[in-house]
Amino acid sequence: KADCVTSGSARRLQEWISVVEGRLHPLRLGYYVTRRPDDDSRAAGVSSKVAHGYETRFFKEQPWATMSEPSRLGTKNLTLALSNKLTEMTDKAYVALQPFSLF
Repeated sequence: KADCVTSGSARRLQEWISVVEGRLHPLRLGYYVTRRPDDDSRAAGVSSKVAHGYETRFFKEQPWATMSEPSRLGTKNLTLALSNKLTEMTDKAYVALQPFSLF
């Protein structure tokens, strides 16, 4: 959880950014960082809309605001990327099944 790293942990924050930007522990599809409500917020009944607002504001602060990959930040960006990947996979599977079509 990126929000658990305090601003006094400069080295740790830079490690987070290096991971998200793919310089440290790279993954083929990369990493995404989200900020979800903590236990207290969930217990208080914070709505999804309010939680997204908190997340958006969080990623506009340093060090996240200066990242070279801002599209890797936030639930909305993650959802969009997963949706695009699922569409790509579905399209490939559909094309592969075309020779077996009954129509």
